[in-house]
Amino acid sequence: MGNLAPGLFSIILPFYLLAFGFISAYFAWFLFLVIGTILYAIIAKNTYYFQYKKAGHSVAESRELAAKLGQEMFPSGNVKDSLLNSARIPNTWALVALYFTTFGGFIGLTAWFPIYWYQLHDFTVVKAGLFTALFSITASIIRVYGGTLADKLGGEKTSLFAMIIVLCSSLLLSFTQSVIPGIILAIVLALGMGINNAAVFKLVPNYIPKAVGGASGWIGGLGAFGGFAIPPVMGAIAGLEGRIGYAHGFIVFAVLAVVSILIIALLMKQLRRQHKHQTEEVNIVKK
Repeated sequence: MGNLAPGLFSIILPFYLLAFGFISAYFAWFLFLVIGTILYAIIAKNTYYFQYKKAGHSVAESRELAAKLGQEMFPSGNVKDSLLNSARIPNTWALVALYFTTFGGFIGLTAWFPIYWYQLHDFTVVKAGLFTALFSITASIIRVYGGTLADKLGGEKTSLFAMIIVLCSSLLLSFTQSVIPGIILAIVLALGMGINNAAVFKLVPNYIPKAVGGASGWIGGLGAFGGFAIPPVMGAIAGLEGRIGYAHGFIVFAVLAVVSILIIALLMKQLRRQHKHQTEEVNIVKK
């Protein structure tokens, strides 16, 4: 639900700009961040483990006391070790690529769609913001259900399903210049991206079990980098092709989706090998 912010501000910002102008929007955003930071400092509490450590208890005592209060996960090693260990595991980079495509894509398209609607379909600034918000909010809300779906079907199947949606919708968007099909396909694309954003983190403990925290850091950080890396590529296509380039730019996501599907296939193959190896070990023990 934290991903709702881009969508909400896509609704608010166009109206604010019309009423108060461009420069004051930065000041309003600054005030919003200051107030949020102050509220967080006052309200937020650390996990029980860290609270007990801060109170002077030993590591063992802190773990024991926190466990009695229901805490299930505890830190192991330090941040540097976790980041280095996870960076040495190829699966970390496979999941980074998956998250780059959909979470990076989600961020990038929240910035790209206002331009797309304005340049290709001649929407007003306010209307372009509203339809951008429709994409962003849809992707954010469906991510909640995506986590449940990943629990039921498994992260691999859910991610594969989501990437097929991303592939088909982005490919069709690349050749669509009509408004209604464009809106429908944008919503479908949001569904695929939101579902995969949830599914990726279902895969982390399965494929990087000994460095979950570090891997999550790489995935979240570098995955979000897609939001900055992808729009310039789409912009370059628009620059080369003109008006139609705003549609053709979505071919970038079709390419990324194909690469992601291949990665998921390799992960699923790896998982089958692991299960086969575990089954063989169990049979040996029984014998």
